[in-house]
Amino acid sequence: MLKKMLGAAAVLALAGSAHAATVSITPDLTWHPFDVSDVDSINQDVSWYDFDSGETLAFTLNVAADQPVMLMVTDAGYAGDRYQVFDNGNLLGETSAVAADGQGANVFLNFDAAIGSTNFSHGFFVLGAEYAGYPGNAVKQADVTLLSYPWENRQSRAVTGSDLDFYVPRTDPGGPSMTDAIHSVVTSQLGTPGCAAFSFTRRSVDPFVRPPYEQFAESRVGGAFTFTTGAGGFLQEFLYGYTGFRWRADGIRLDPSLPPQLTGITNSAVHWRGRVLRIEVGPQQTQVTLLSGAAVTVETPSGNRTLPSGGGLTLPTRRPDQTPTTNLARCHPTSAAPATAEPPEAAADGTDITQWIGPTSEATIQVDLGRTVPLGPVTITRNPVTTFASTTGGKGVTKPTESAGERVEASADGSTWRVVDTVTAPTLRDEVTGDGQPARYVRLVALGATDAVPLIVGELSVQT
Repeated sequence: MLKKMLGAAAVLALAGSAHAATVSITPDLTWHPFDVSDVDSINQDVSWYDFDSGETLAFTLNVAADQPVMLMVTDAGYAGDRYQVFDNGNLLGETSAVAADGQGANVFLNFDAAIGSTNFSHGFFVLGAEYAGYPGNAVKQADVTLLSYPWENRQSRAVTGSDLDFYVPRTDPGGPSMTDAIHSVVTSQLGTPGCAAFSFTRRSVDPFVRPPYEQFAESRVGGAFTFTTGAGGFLQEFLYGYTGFRWRADGIRLDPSLPPQLTGITNSAVHWRGRVLRIEVGPQQTQVTLLSGAAVTVETPSGNRTLPSGGGLTLPTRRPDQTPTTNLARCHPTSAAPATAEPPEAAADGTDITQWIGPTSEATIQVDLGRTVPLGPVTITRNPVTTFASTTGGKGVTKPTESAGERVEASADGSTWRVVDTVTAPTLRDEVTGDGQPARYVRLVALGATDAVPLIVGELSVQT
């Protein structure tokens, strides 16, 4: 089902068979239903068709050329279907992964209920935000995502999240080091379930610092050195990202969060309009102390608070990693070999916009579930597109994701491993049936991976 918000000129084509009719839609905040069936459609084929007439169809949007459109797509029938969305033939992405049978979920075609349910596949797609006619290719660095931070453009959380989901996989990994710092700050701001903010933190520093003094270079290979923009971006993750700190004319805003990989963050002397504050972000609580200066108003998600001169405030620390999930691997310790620019945490951080890439035939990635469980289904998902840095010094290349196969192995002790299954023809979603045997560790071993076709893991999910 489709729901339009805002607007931009784009022809939306949904993957399917030939269309006999085109439905013209003006974005108006209403749902526009369609169906997929080989029984009810006029042509008796599996195609998009009008919910009422049964006629196969396509969609166009009537919007001004200089406006962006936010496209929301959700399943609301028998849960378990997923959709790929194309703009003028360019793949924008795929709706979220859900259980194949939806676990019997039913919202009786209530689209608003479906968009908020994890049982139903849905996605948010931005059309035309980069520039009119943007083909979905690689972007050099964070640009559209800057609208949320630092510009604080007036836009919904859904738009901000969709911007991130769309542009992160299309951002050139050979670009400047400040880019993933922005992605980390925005992810912290959104409170995306999981721990992707820390994956971005790793990506923003590890590939760019150079010995012997860990100074920043502009890019992963070459570029300006020392690159203060990269260093500044990295520092902003701890001042503006994990603390949620924002300047206001009449006060400050704080909305602290912390990933499980960090035990805490302390900003010991934050200066604002003649005041000095100490902000200590802990795993459960954040302590804010006004070391000097007059009282200040602190805007928080639960309302405004007054921080008195010489006094303190205690605020809750958000923990996106503790959002309920059936994925036992999410945000648990990961390790990989060989070491690459993409951190292993990216394979178990709750989102496939961060991907771990293993470019060698012996590449492996492993997750420690933290406890021994009967091994249930193991699922490997990948983002529909992957951007690779240029090998000739030019702009990166965005292309449909193509991964090497993987062998799924499990172990109860981390020493003795057994083969659970082998996937020789990987897709964007590989589902492996668990063997029910005790397992604490799960690992993927690449099958014939190369630089051209590496093992790509967007998200590794393990269930009981």
